Amino acid sequence: ELNTAHIEDDEVMIVDVGGGSSLSLGAIKHDYPSLKGRFILQDLPDVIEDAKAKGLPSFIEPHVGSPFEPQAIKGCAPDP
Repeated sequence: ELNTAHIEDDEVMIVDVGGGSSLSLGAIKHDYPSLKGRFILQDLPDVIEDAKAKGLPSFIEPHVGSPFEPQAIKGCAPDP
């Protein structure tokens, strides 16, 4: 389904909420390298800092957020 999405480079492709070290985003990009759009890793501050310290790939945008708060990333639609 992701491969058929009509997403441009500046639009949000996927937000991994509570994504930790971003293994899921890395696996998706590896399996579907032609996907366009923004890949956003969202987690608590300490987790984001740890992921950045370990070296996030350049295509992943770290974003501090909590699953217990309203979604701050705009432009993404919930899974139907």
